[in-house]
Amino acid sequence: MSDDIALSYSELRDRVAELEAQVDQQQQYIQLLEELAYQDPLTGAFSRHVYEKDLSHEIAQASRAGERDGEENWLSVAYVDLISFKGINDYYGQHIGDEALQKTVAILQDHFRRTSDRVYRVGGDEFALILPETDARSMEQRYQGAAEQVRTELLSYNSDTGLYLGGVSVTAKEIWEHALTSTDIENGVGRALQQAKRASDSSELSCIIFDIGAALSESSSSQNQHTVE
Repeated sequence: MSDDIALSYSELRDRVAELEAQVDQQQQYIQLLEELAYQDPLTGAFSRHVYEKDLSHEIAQASRAGERDGEENWLSVAYVDLISFKGINDYYGQHIGDEALQKTVAILQDHFRRTSDRVYRVGGDEFALILPETDARSMEQRYQGAAEQVRTELLSYNSDTGLYLGGVSVTAKEIWEHALTSTDIENGVGRALQQAKRASDSSELSCIIFDIGAALSESSSSQNQHTVE
Protein backbone atom coordinates (compact mmCIF):
# COMPACT_ATOMS: atom_id res chain seq x y z
CA MET A 1 0.00 0.00 0.00
CA SER A 2 2.75 2.45 0.97
CA ASP A 3 4.66 1.55 -2.20
CA ASP A 4 1.57 2.35 -4.27
CA ILE A 5 1.19 5.71 -2.53
CA ALA A 6 4.88 6.51 -3.05
CA LEU A 7 4.62 5.62 -6.72
CA SER A 8 1.50 7.71 -7.17
CA TYR A 9 3.16 10.68 -5.45
CA SER A 10 6.23 10.33 -7.66
CA GLU A 11 4.11 10.20 -10.80
CA LEU A 12 2.11 13.21 -9.64
CA ARG A 13 5.27 15.19 -8.95
CA ASP A 14 6.62 14.36 -12.41
CA ARG A 15 3.32 15.34 -13.99
CA VAL A 16 3.31 18.67 -12.15
CA ALA A 17 6.87 19.35 -13.30
CA GLU A 18 5.87 18.50 -16.86
CA LEU A 19 2.88 20.86 -16.74
CA GLU A 20 5.00 23.65 -15.27
CA ALA A 21 7.49 23.22 -18.12
CA GLN A 22 4.64 23.43 -20.65
CA VAL A 23 3.34 26.61 -18.99
CA ASP A 24 6.82 28.14 -19.13
CA GLN A 25 7.07 27.30 -22.85
CA GLN A 26 3.65 28.80 -23.53
CA GLN A 27 4.55 31.98 -21.64
CA GLN A 28 7.78 32.28 -23.64
CA TYR A 29 5.80 31.77 -26.85
CA ILE A 30 3.26 34.42 -25.84
CA GLN A 31 6.07 36.82 -25.00
CA LEU A 32 7.66 36.17 -28.38
CA LEU A 33 4.35 36.83 -30.16
CA GLU A 34 3.91 40.07 -28.21
CA GLU A 35 7.42 41.19 -29.15
CA LEU A 36 6.80 40.36 -32.82
CA ALA A 37 3.53 42.29 -32.71
CA TYR A 38 5.31 45.27 -31.16
CA GLN A 39 8.58 45.38 -33.07
CA ASP A 40 9.85 44.29 -36.47
CA PRO A 41 12.49 41.65 -35.64
CA LEU A 42 14.70 42.47 -38.64
CA THR A 43 15.03 46.23 -38.38
CA GLY A 44 13.98 47.08 -34.84
CA ALA A 45 11.35 49.51 -36.15
CA PHE A 46 7.89 49.45 -34.59
CA SER A 47 5.42 47.09 -36.29
CA ARG A 48 2.37 47.84 -38.43
CA HIS A 49 0.17 46.78 -35.52
CA VAL A 50 1.76 49.44 -33.31
CA TYR A 51 1.52 52.01 -36.12
CA GLU A 52 -2.23 51.51 -36.44
CA LYS A 53 -2.74 51.80 -32.68
CA ASP A 54 -0.49 54.85 -32.40
CA LEU A 55 -2.15 56.63 -35.32
CA SER A 56 -5.62 56.15 -33.84
CA HIS A 57 -4.34 57.38 -30.48
CA GLU A 58 -2.68 60.49 -31.95
CA ILE A 59 -5.78 61.40 -33.96
CA ALA A 60 -8.07 61.00 -30.95
CA GLN A 61 -5.73 62.98 -28.72
CA ALA A 62 -5.36 65.77 -31.29
CA SER A 63 -9.13 65.94 -31.79
CA ARG A 64 -9.69 66.38 -28.06
CA ALA A 65 -7.04 69.09 -27.90
CA GLY A 66 -8.52 70.84 -30.93
CA GLU A 67 -12.00 70.82 -29.43
CA ARG A 68 -10.89 71.87 -25.96
CA ASP A 69 -8.25 74.49 -26.74
CA GLY A 70 -8.44 75.12 -30.48
CA GLU A 71 -4.79 74.06 -30.62
CA GLU A 72 -2.78 74.62 -33.77
CA ASN A 73 -0.21 71.94 -32.90
CA TRP A 74 0.80 70.07 -36.02
CA LEU A 75 0.73 66.33 -36.61
CA SER A 76 2.57 64.87 -39.60
CA VAL A 77 2.23 61.31 -40.84
CA ALA A 78 4.07 59.73 -43.77
CA TYR A 79 4.81 56.59 -45.72
CA VAL A 80 8.38 56.12 -46.94
CA ASP A 81 9.43 53.71 -49.70
CA LEU A 82 12.98 52.51 -50.33
CA ILE A 83 13.68 53.08 -54.03
CA SER A 84 15.10 50.13 -56.01
CA PHE A 85 14.92 47.72 -53.08
CA LYS A 86 13.66 44.88 -55.29
CA GLY A 87 16.67 45.30 -57.57
CA ILE A 88 19.06 45.15 -54.61
CA ASN A 89 17.33 42.09 -53.16
CA ASP A 90 17.13 40.25 -56.49
CA TYR A 91 20.72 40.96 -57.54
CA TYR A 92 22.59 40.57 -54.23
CA GLY A 93 20.27 38.22 -52.38
CA GLN A 94 18.18 38.41 -49.24
CA HIS A 95 21.12 38.93 -46.88
CA ILE A 96 22.13 42.20 -48.57
CA GLY A 97 18.48 43.16 -48.98
CA ASP A 98 17.99 42.75 -45.24
CA GLU A 99 21.10 44.82 -44.60
CA ALA A 100 19.73 47.61 -46.82
CA LEU A 101 16.47 47.62 -44.83
CA GLN A 102 18.35 47.73 -41.53
CA LYS A 103 20.49 50.65 -42.70
CA THR A 104 17.42 52.50 -43.95
CA VAL A 105 15.64 52.20 -40.60
CA ALA A 106 18.76 53.27 -38.71
CA ILE A 107 19.00 56.38 -40.92
CA LEU A 108 15.31 57.21 -40.51
CA GLN A 109 15.59 56.81 -36.74
CA ASP A 110 18.63 59.10 -36.74
CA HIS A 111 16.89 61.88 -38.69
CA PHE A 112 13.50 61.48 -37.00
CA ARG A 113 14.79 61.18 -33.46
CA ARG A 114 12.71 63.52 -31.34
CA THR A 115 11.26 61.84 -28.27
CA SER A 116 7.78 61.75 -29.81
CA ASP A 117 8.91 60.65 -33.30
CA ARG A 118 8.26 57.06 -34.29
CA VAL A 119 9.48 54.95 -37.22
CA TYR A 120 7.53 51.84 -38.28
CA ARG A 121 8.03 49.08 -40.80
CA VAL A 122 4.63 48.51 -42.39
CA GLY A 123 5.60 46.42 -45.42
CA GLY A 124 8.54 44.78 -47.15
CA ASP A 125 10.30 48.01 -48.16
CA GLU A 126 7.71 50.45 -46.83
CA PHE A 127 7.98 52.41 -43.63
CA ALA A 128 5.75 54.85 -41.80
CA LEU A 129 6.43 57.94 -39.68
CA ILE A 130 4.26 59.54 -37.01
CA LEU A 131 5.63 62.94 -36.03
CA PRO A 132 3.67 64.92 -33.42
CA GLU A 133 4.33 68.67 -33.24
CA THR A 134 5.93 68.59 -36.69
CA ASP A 135 4.74 70.64 -39.66
CA ALA A 136 5.23 69.94 -43.35
CA ARG A 137 8.36 72.06 -43.70
CA SER A 138 10.12 70.36 -40.80
CA MET A 139 9.22 66.90 -42.08
CA GLU A 140 10.40 67.82 -45.57
CA GLN A 141 13.75 69.12 -44.33
CA ARG A 142 14.43 66.01 -42.29
CA TYR A 143 13.34 63.81 -45.18
CA GLN A 144 15.94 65.47 -47.41
CA GLY A 145 18.71 64.66 -44.96
CA ALA A 146 17.57 61.05 -44.56
CA ALA A 147 17.10 60.52 -48.31
CA GLU A 148 20.55 61.85 -49.16
CA GLN A 149 22.16 59.64 -46.50
CA VAL A 150 20.30 56.57 -47.76
CA ARG A 151 21.45 57.33 -51.29
CA THR A 152 25.05 57.71 -50.12
CA GLU A 153 25.19 54.63 -47.89
CA LEU A 154 23.39 52.32 -50.32
CA LEU A 155 25.13 53.65 -53.43
CA SER A 156 27.36 50.58 -53.66
CA TYR A 157 24.25 48.40 -53.97
CA ASN A 158 22.34 50.48 -56.50
CA SER A 159 23.07 53.94 -57.91
CA ASP A 160 19.34 54.74 -58.14
CA THR A 161 18.58 54.09 -54.49
CA GLY A 162 16.86 56.66 -52.30
CA LEU A 163 13.56 57.35 -50.60
CA TYR A 164 10.07 58.35 -51.71
CA LEU A 165 7.98 60.10 -49.08
CA GLY A 166 4.26 60.73 -49.16
CA GLY A 167 2.77 62.47 -46.16
CA VAL A 168 0.14 64.70 -44.66
CA SER A 169 0.36 67.53 -42.15
CA VAL A 170 -2.63 68.74 -40.16
CA THR A 171 -3.32 70.69 -36.97
CA ALA A 172 -5.22 69.48 -33.93
CA LYS A 173 -7.86 72.13 -34.59
CA GLU A 174 -8.35 70.93 -38.18
CA ILE A 175 -8.63 67.30 -37.04
CA TRP A 176 -11.45 68.29 -34.70
CA GLU A 177 -13.20 70.75 -37.06
CA HIS A 178 -13.29 68.27 -39.95
CA ALA A 179 -13.77 65.16 -37.77
CA LEU A 180 -10.78 63.53 -39.42
CA THR A 181 -10.15 59.86 -38.69
CA SER A 182 -7.09 57.67 -39.03
CA THR A 183 -8.62 56.36 -42.27
CA ASP A 184 -8.74 59.90 -43.67
CA ILE A 185 -5.11 60.43 -42.75
CA GLU A 186 -4.01 57.11 -44.24
CA ASN A 187 -5.92 57.78 -47.46
CA GLY A 188 -4.16 61.13 -47.78
CA VAL A 189 -0.78 59.57 -47.06
CA GLY A 190 -1.39 56.84 -49.64
CA ARG A 191 -2.36 59.36 -52.34
CA ALA A 192 0.66 61.52 -51.52
CA LEU A 193 3.01 58.54 -51.83
CA GLN A 194 1.57 57.58 -55.20
CA GLN A 195 2.02 61.15 -56.43
CA ALA A 196 5.59 61.17 -55.14
CA LYS A 197 6.31 58.04 -57.16
CA ARG A 198 4.68 59.47 -60.29
CA ALA A 199 6.54 62.77 -59.89
CA SER A 200 9.91 61.07 -60.00
CA ASP A 201 11.72 58.47 -62.02
CA SER A 202 13.94 55.93 -60.28
CA SER A 203 16.95 58.26 -60.27
CA GLU A 204 15.26 61.08 -58.35
CA LEU A 205 14.11 61.66 -54.80
CA SER A 206 10.55 62.79 -54.38
CA CYS A 207 8.52 64.10 -51.45
CA ILE A 208 4.84 65.05 -51.58
CA ILE A 209 3.16 66.41 -48.46
CA PHE A 210 -0.54 67.29 -48.40
CA ASP A 211 -1.92 69.96 -46.09
CA ILE A 212 -5.29 68.30 -45.49
CA GLY A 213 -6.73 71.09 -43.36
CA ALA A 214 -6.03 73.73 -45.99
CA ALA A 215 -7.44 71.48 -48.70
CA LEU A 216 -10.68 70.92 -46.81
CA SER A 217 -10.99 74.58 -45.99
CA GLU A 218 -10.51 75.69 -49.59
CA SER A 219 -12.28 72.91 -51.46
CA SER A 220 -12.48 69.14 -51.48
CA SER A 221 -10.63 69.00 -54.79
CA SER A 222 -7.71 71.39 -54.28
CA GLN A 223 -4.73 70.27 -52.25
CA ASN A 224 -1.63 72.15 -51.25
CA GLN A 225 1.53 70.18 -51.72
CA HIS A 226 5.30 70.50 -51.43
CA THR A 227 7.42 68.80 -54.08
CA VAL A 228 11.14 68.14 -53.61
CA GLU A 229 13.42 66.71 -56.24
